[in-house]
Amino acid sequence: LVAARLSLTAANAAQWEPGTPGTAAIRALSIAYVLITEELGVKTAIQALTGGNGASALNAFRPENVAGVTGVPRDRIEHLARDFANSQPSLAMGGGSAAAHTNGSFTMDAIMTLNFLVGNIGKPGGIIFNPPSPITDELLSGASRSSFVDWGQLTQRLRKGEVDAMIVRGANPV
Repeated sequence: LVAARLSLTAANAAQWEPGTPGTAAIRALSIAYVLITEELGVKTAIQALTGGNGASALNAFRPENVAGVTGVPRDRIEHLARDFANSQPSLAMGGGSAAAHTNGSFTMDAIMTLNFLVGNIGKPGGIIFNPPSPITDELLSGASRSSFVDWGQLTQRLRKGEVDAMIVRGANPV
């Protein structure tokens, strides 16, 4: 686990790698640089990410260039990259303090890039976006699907106290 502070999650991780707060994106892109230079990533992902420029697209994030800023030594960044690529399936996740900084969106993009580079999108143990609905058409026979307008009308009925009970499955209505 790479995190700026020793949180409860970090304390329970097999390994905790501390770093300077607010530099998670730089660490992630430095790991990406190593994945690309050592050819540990998926070639088509590398091509797509760098526009065909390979590691030179990420020269600013060379481990030796960012070690001082991130607080993570060059050799640790290289080790993390190799371990991430060779421990399949591996998963890079961000959130919490990494996403809460002013560069949070950039950080989350950088972290997700690692999953893309090692081919962990859409497969078990990796990132799976929008899984298929467990509600099949057979289960909906006789029922109709709700539109955004329908939900708005239901919200109004809820506010007015016109609904005695409501069952919600697999979603947070808030």
